[in-house]
Amino acid sequence: MIVKDLTNDPTICIVGCLHGDELLGKEIIEKLSSEMPRLPIRTIIANEEAMAKKVRGINTDLNRSFPGDLNRGNEERLAVKILEQTEKCKYVIDIHSTTSNMEDCIITTTQSFRKKRTRDLIKRVPIKNVIIMNKLIGKNSSLIDHVACGISIEFDYSKSVLFVSEIVKRTIRNIIEDRIEGNKDYFKIVRSMKSRGIIKIEVENFAEVKKGREFAVSDGKKIIAKYDLCPVFINEKAYTGIACLISKKLNVEQ
Repeated sequence: MIVKDLTNDPTICIVGCLHGDELLGKEIIEKLSSEMPRLPIRTIIANEEAMAKKVRGINTDLNRSFPGDLNRGNEERLAVKILEQTEKCKYVIDIHSTTSNMEDCIITTTQSFRKKRTRDLIKRVPIKNVIIMNKLIGKNSSLIDHVACGISIEFDYSKSVLFVSEIVKRTIRNIIEDRIEGNKDYFKIVRSMKSRGIIKIEVENFAEVKKGREFAVSDGKKIIAKYDLCPVFINEKAYTGIACLISKKLNVEQ
């Protein structure tokens, strides 16, 4: 783990590479360090061992290992050390990349979203879509479940470092200058859709599928929506055995 403070008494912590096969966070942190050297930022490049081996994790998924355990494997030990470094920061922004070919999105959890501070932080990110993960997916063991105020941001893996760094820098400036961005669309995860057999999702990520409409085919059989839904993380490589996550679009007062 590499920890760097750009100034004394940092209030914003940027975390990258919880997953060793997602190197975008490292590149963004290196860019921030050179371009925003006088802002109250702490950066953490998390899972160096997994990065060196180009794997998601050594023993397990680090972002399903919090609060951690010093007497267990690589990721559980790292989880404890990361929380020690984020403890005094007011805000934590955790950077990820997805292979799902979907629009960039903010990730929060049911537990985190209950906090007004988290909801206020979300408003400062210049990204429209917000996914609220339930405990069946995140198991209340992600980093953002165990910090005072934190979010993850998922960027499409094809996005350039320049594009992503501008989003992160704008978010940081919005926090410091207390500015908010436009309205958001909120999607709450309700279940996962297993990829048994040959399954094809026939709509795009975040598409609104009305009850009674066909949206996928499994082994030649049509899959019909039993309620209004929006698939997300379609064919995400990191989600083994899962074709997509099923969400419901929420009406959230803004």
